[in-house]
Amino acid sequence: MTTVDISDIYIFDKTTGGGGIVKEQILLDGGRNMKKLLVTFLSVIMVMVFMPTMAFAANDNVAKIGYKEYATLAAAVEEAEDGDTIELLNDTTANDIRLTKSLTFNLNGKTITGTSDATRVFLVQNKTVSATFNGGVIEVTNVAGDGLGIATQGGKLELNDMEIRVAAPDTTALYNYGIRISAYNTAGNGEDYNRAEAVINNPKVIETGKTQDNGYTVGIAVIGANDKDDSGAYIESASVKLNNVDVKATAFALSGNGAAHSTNIEVRNSNLTSFEGVAIYHPQAGTMNVYGGTITGATGIEIRGGNVNVSGGTKITATADSTSVDPNSNGTTSTGAAIAVSQHVTKLPISVTIDGAELTGASALVANNPQNNGAEDIAKVEVIIEDGQFTGLVNTNEGGKIEAAGGTFDRLGDKVEVTAADVAEITENDGSVKTVVGLANINETIKDAPAGTKVRIVKAAEGSKITAPAEVTVENTTDVSMEVNEDTLDAGQTITVEKKPETENPPAGDDDDGNKNEEPEKDTVPKTSDVNNMFPWIMAMALAAGAAAMLKRKED
Repeated sequence: MTTVDISDIYIFDKTTGGGGIVKEQILLDGGRNMKKLLVTFLSVIMVMVFMPTMAFAANDNVAKIGYKEYATLAAAVEEAEDGDTIELLNDTTANDIRLTKSLTFNLNGKTITGTSDATRVFLVQNKTVSATFNGGVIEVTNVAGDGLGIATQGGKLELNDMEIRVAAPDTTALYNYGIRISAYNTAGNGEDYNRAEAVINNPKVIETGKTQDNGYTVGIAVIGANDKDDSGAYIESASVKLNNVDVKATAFALSGNGAAHSTNIEVRNSNLTSFEGVAIYHPQAGTMNVYGGTITGATGIEIRGGNVNVSGGTKITATADSTSVDPNSNGTTSTGAAIAVSQHVTKLPISVTIDGAELTGASALVANNPQNNGAEDIAKVEVIIEDGQFTGLVNTNEGGKIEAAGGTFDRLGDKVEVTAADVAEITENDGSVKTVVGLANINETIKDAPAGTKVRIVKAAEGSKITAPAEVTVENTTDVSMEVNEDTLDAGQTITVEKKPETENPPAGDDDDGNKNEEPEKDTVPKTSDVNNMFPWIMAMALAAGAAAMLKRKED
């Protein structure tokens, strides 16, 4: 190919000779050809750019495995092999898709809507199956009742960044569920059961379509298999971990079942809300640990069986105006308590530990005996408060033992056994009184107390040390001596901490003896800051000199 350097082509005036005209024509023809070539090139590029979009718009397939696409999700599941990943291409519908092989579903932000007659949208059918769902929406539209978004009968389930929408049913006899994790004992002999495991990360489970006339939804249900070992102890059969879960439902945000035991539930940094009922209902033999997050409902948590531990600053709020309790052999009993402990007709042992939570309600924590269980059964109920903030009554009404080793209470009932060595009643300037249990809690509570705060010590260990700020009054109503800011406060005495006089600083330039300090002579050598201040001027002068030199060369 010959290359033409345009610097060698001169355009002559047409009057000077034919040669110029020929060369000018060559350039003109070349320009026209180049223009045509450019237009053609741009047209091809536009076709290439828009071709994928046009092709995608015309594609009605809803799923693919690898490079193969499918017209329906059911067809993709049917043809998939164990371990395959199914990707969703478009929104679609589904009806009772049963998973008998391990699959991953990448929804790519799309929505799978259960048909109006779908009892379940998805079912993990046996203990050998592992199902993972990532990044999309599953919607329950069946309003006949007992509708399910995702259900298991054993096996493993993992949800990541999913949203489950659940329509409220048109009946109050049955619930609709977002997620139901179930383990089944298939043989009934404790030897063969479908163990269920679930890890649920960053999901939203929300109720849709609720009116005053229709039924209720449950966000997440965990159903055990009742398996026992040779000693008669329950074998863990359903394990569920909830991380950063956001659930909103009219019935339970999270629930077990009083006839389905052996569960293990972990709730971390989650927000669980029941609009009308109990946010967490735990009637079964099993363990539940709650770390952080918020629990909100007419009652926050009702515990009728099992072991429950609450810590990590969890905030539990009961929204009902007052506390009530009624017997119920098949459901909840309590309203208006942040945590309600009510032993079931199953008479299971109950162990509750609260450490560093915030409970607020008409009752912050109450233990009742709605079924009138005998003293021998109620003796199996124990609540231990290690620490926390309790706004609302804390008491037991023959519903089990409550011990307080720490915490701050605005209404601590007289049936609560205080096991801490130190207890104070603190009256603030607005007249409000709170009971603080534990020496460390007392000192932490009053460390920034304003002047006029009154600290009444009602229980103390010999030699306990109170650190109180200025103008705070400490009264020792115990029969032992203690210390307040290194001063001894004997039994029955009261002290108000004196305000320390402000110390005057010596005048500038004076030493401790009142002598004037001589200032050193000023240094004649420029300091670093002086050099830095001169630098812009030096640079400006250098630039000006350079510009003058360049101007002179140009003139030469």
